[in-house]
Amino acid sequence: MSNATQTFREVKRKANAGERIKIVNAGYAGYPPVYSNGDELTVIRDNGSIGVRVDRKWRDGSDIDAWVSHEEYVVLESIVPIAPSTAQLPDLFAQFIRDNAPAVRSYLVEISAEPVAEVSEPAPLTRAKVIEMARERVTELGRIGRDDDARLKGSAKFRGSWFEVDFVVNRDKRAVTALVYELSGFSYTRKRRKPDAVGIAKCAPDDVFNADIGKAIAAERALGLALTDAFVNAPKPDSIVAGMIVRYAHGRVAKTVDTPQPLRGRITLLSTARMSGAVIIDDTDAIYTQEEREAA
Repeated sequence: MSNATQTFREVKRKANAGERIKIVNAGYAGYPPVYSNGDELTVIRDNGSIGVRVDRKWRDGSDIDAWVSHEEYVVLESIVPIAPSTAQLPDLFAQFIRDNAPAVRSYLVEISAEPVAEVSEPAPLTRAKVIEMARERVTELGRIGRDDDARLKGSAKFRGSWFEVDFVVNRDKRAVTALVYELSGFSYTRKRRKPDAVGIAKCAPDDVFNADIGKAIAAERALGLALTDAFVNAPKPDSIVAGMIVRYAHGRVAKTVDTPQPLRGRITLLSTARMSGAVIIDDTDAIYTQEEREAA
């Protein structure tokens, strides 16, 4: 796009304070709307991961800067015009090489001798780190559901709604169910007794059940969000720690502890030192180290 004095290009990225943006996918903008597709606005301040504030005021008498989500706009970046040249670029480049041949040869020898830096692969996520991420995800979804300014990115049904999520955890069936209830206005009361959406996360027979990972998957599924790959393909535990539930080949189930303890019901409490041949089936209560929780 351009005007009489300046040329712009439209770039899809997060805008910074002071930049110009153009509305291309207008969502809810008040009633009557304070902006629509094609409008060009100036960003007043960054509003974090959910959007930006712009130089328009809501028309409800509150005198608050309007909020625009990142999905609704493109950034207008200024393009400095380049004066046309009668010479073709290949001809100019060839002439530059001829005029600077000794310096170019010296530079090529210099860079060919430089070692190429190796690009290291990021460390894989640990089981404990994925569990920590799942807890944070559930907490964040709960916060968005009661935030007046937040919009749930990626959800068609709950993008502009208040909501809350309840969970039903069945460790025997190795499943977690998320129940989403739409809330009314600023009172945060449920509109209906029945849930407005339901999501279920079922642990595969050969996988390790974890209630926190199950909650994150079930909540994303119920809210209509793309499932986080780290949760769906979470790594299995690579060692047995206290708090895990394990099963032996003959079917006996035991919960691990640091030191032996008496029997409690049908779950035997055994020391982690006696876990030879055991298979981990549930690490919901596992006590991971701080290093494992912070690992990348």
